[in-house]
Amino acid sequence: MADPFGAGPSAAARLCPQPDLLLALGIVSAPDYHMRRMAQRHSWMRWPNVGHFDGAAICASFIVRAGNAPAVIASALRREADAHGDMLLVSEIAHNESRVRGPLLSVAKWLLYAHSVMAHAAFIGKLDDDAYVHAPDLERMLRTAGTTFGPSANVYLGVLTWYSWYEQLFENTRHGWSYPQAWGSGAACRERPLHLPESPCENSGNCGVCSGPFAFAAGYLVLFSRPLVEGLVAAGGLEQESTRLKSIRNSQLLTMLGKPKEQVMEDIWLGHLLYRFPLNSSVKYVSLIGDRWSALHVDKWDFRLSRSALLVHIITKQLE
Repeated sequence: MADPFGAGPSAAARLCPQPDLLLALGIVSAPDYHMRRMAQRHSWMRWPNVGHFDGAAICASFIVRAGNAPAVIASALRREADAHGDMLLVSEIAHNESRVRGPLLSVAKWLLYAHSVMAHAAFIGKLDDDAYVHAPDLERMLRTAGTTFGPSANVYLGVLTWYSWYEQLFENTRHGWSYPQAWGSGAACRERPLHLPESPCENSGNCGVCSGPFAFAAGYLVLFSRPLVEGLVAAGGLEQESTRLKSIRNSQLLTMLGKPKEQVMEDIWLGHLLYRFPLNSSVKYVSLIGDRWSALHVDKWDFRLSRSALLVHIITKQLE
């Protein structure tokens, strides 16, 4: 099968060929983050249940934007892809697409690709390239989820909290650790339309009211059951909204305060899609947030570990 991402047929043939795959995991990474990718390859990706071979329950691939890359960058990415056999080079997204839109566009392409090519995966996920997982525990958790909810369930799993969303702005607002908290904090933005004259909002800068609140999984690890991905793609919002974002110039992307946007939060956007484009059947939301005695994830400014941590996110971005 030819690879629509531009990695070439030989590269596509190597990606996640194993039957009965439990998890196809896409790791979003920028072209110049070679060291982050190597840190992943030389740490958690060495667990024996991770790889692109028969018997590996988890298959991880780096999703790297590579469109119109200069020859030296394109050559380096190709050599890396050929050497490791674990990369999708996304030719449809410019190699120098900034953090404003790059992660969201990459995640959208990964989900569309996995939906079309990896029908043999029970779960499809997204991981940040500065996050690390305990692969054996991740496998056990997903197998437990599969047994608990069944193979046809729409399972959405990660570190869940709540947000509201301005659809015209691709902007999140009014966070909450729980639905009641988010509902209360978002009352004002649901009641009063936001006006930003210089924005690309319709009706002369009328950006409307916020929608929500809704639950979303933090982007350092987002996990979907395959039926949920199928429903998400079929609902149309994934492709429709990512295409709309791509059509807006970065200079036109503003925050609700009218300032240039630093990043569209792809993880909150995914939660918003499930809220705005509901599926025909219910979604099972599963959160990794635990109490202080059983924390399943670590996300601190300093580097800490928990004996029960399944996920560690290095928020400082300092690999050392």
